[in-house]
Amino acid sequence: MEGLKVKKLLAFLNYFVIFLAFVVAIIIFSTVFNTPFGFKFLVVESGSMEPAIKTGSLIIVAKSNTFNIGDIITFKKSQPVNKKTKLGTTTHRIVGMEKNNFITKGDANKNNDDKTVGKQLIIGKVKFTIPILGYVISFAKTQTGFILLMVIPAIIIIYSELLNIKKEMSKR
Repeated sequence: MEGLKVKKLLAFLNYFVIFLAFVVAIIIFSTVFNTPFGFKFLVVESGSMEPAIKTGSLIIVAKSNTFNIGDIITFKKSQPVNKKTKLGTTTHRIVGMEKNNFITKGDANKNNDDKTVGKQLIIGKVKFTIPILGYVISFAKTQTGFILLMVIPAIIIIYSELLNIKKEMSKR
């Protein structure tokens, strides 16, 4: 009876690890590539939108054609952060309009952003935030994080399945 409980617990843990690895892999993939439904997952790396969006949050951004004052949007910067990187992104609130461009500002910032944002630079509106999860995703993108969160669980799962196969083969 006790052995059955341990087996059920190990089976549950095995499936739980598979599920978590799958979810982390999907989120990591979605932070790099666009999803089929127009959603983008991004990690908040600064505190400019606190307290509304905390540093280290994972945000889910959806494409949109309409924007209003008060919306929190993510947009591409008009200039590369530095020579080694691609264009960065910023997540700020729309606080006004100037001609066909939006005036944006981080909630924690005293002043509006220096440059206005045209619709062509907008990735989308922030639809959902998940505090702290961004730290996990950022860690998973590092070599150490990838090994700890993806490779080691995969090895454990493969080893477990090989033991199950061996057990079934020995029964025959």
